[in-house]
Amino acid sequence: MKNFPSRVILTLLLGFAITLTLNAQTPKKFIGTWDQNAPDASGYETAKVVIEKQSISTKFTNGSQNTAEKIKYESDTLRFNMDVDGEYVTCYVVVKDKNNLKGFASWSTGTTGLILTRTKDE
Repeated sequence: MKNFPSRVILTLLLGFAITLTLNAQTPKKFIGTWDQNAPDASGYETAKVVIEKQSISTKFTNGSQNTAEKIKYESDTLRFNMDVDGEYVTCYVVVKDKNNLKGFASWSTGTTGLILTRTKDE
């Protein structure tokens, strides 16, 4: 019975550490709805991008909708992949300020700048 208090404390500390780790993997600065501008992606220049804790989805103005794969948060950087109408696209963005992310998207035949601006209704 002497080990009981130490086990409780150890369990609480472990739970706290796991919570911190999970929260650190999804920086709150990325969470929200964003307007996308990708000037060199013909037909896919603009979209709404929704970044949630476990998912990223896009809805392009041409009606195409997609969900991201292999989402990875690293400090001020977000990387993810997406199948856009049969084309594998790799995206990389960095936080510029609380309302702007900037990076690029690349696919088999090209690359474009990628600018995400937080929507005003957030």
